[in-house]
Amino acid sequence: MMVTSLMFISVDILGSDGWEALMIYPQTQWHKTLMAACEVHLAEQQNITKA
Repeated sequence: MMVTSLMFISVDILGSDGWEALMIYPQTQWHKTLMAACEVHLAEQQNITKA
């Protein structure tokens, strides 16, 4: 698997009182943080599958 681009269509998180849909605004800091975390996770998964 080779990831060349990543885009969020929807983000839902499970909180203490159920699922909550998050608003997606690419200019916000949480979006940048989440995108960076996903990119790191996907890169690590690619390294694991190569080993």
